[in-house]
Amino acid sequence: RRYLHLSELGRMYKLDALLDPQGAAALRAAIDSLNQPLGEDDVRSPKQRRADALVEIVHQALDRGTLPRRNGGPAPHQRQHQHRSPEGRAGHGLGGGVRA
Repeated sequence: RRYLHLSELGRMYKLDALLDPQGAAALRAAIDSLNQPLGEDDVRSPKQRRADALVEIVHQALDRGTLPRRNGGPAPHQRQHQHRSPEGRAGHGLGGGVRA
């Protein structure tokens, strides 16, 4: 019954999942550890902070190379950086390329 679906919606993606209690508890603990505002100037909503926390968790796992190998090679990895303007608006840019 568990599932995870990632669908493209224009330039964004929607994540839909059904997790068992243990998987949900692990995910919640990981996200909660990175979910605090980054100071008084952090204007992101709690939902935005949770999304950013999930992406950061995935990037950290990819950067460390700790993911299991499937089909003979590591997962490709493209790093996306978020930049904030002085007004607090976020912009996005790709960097880092695909990892082999």
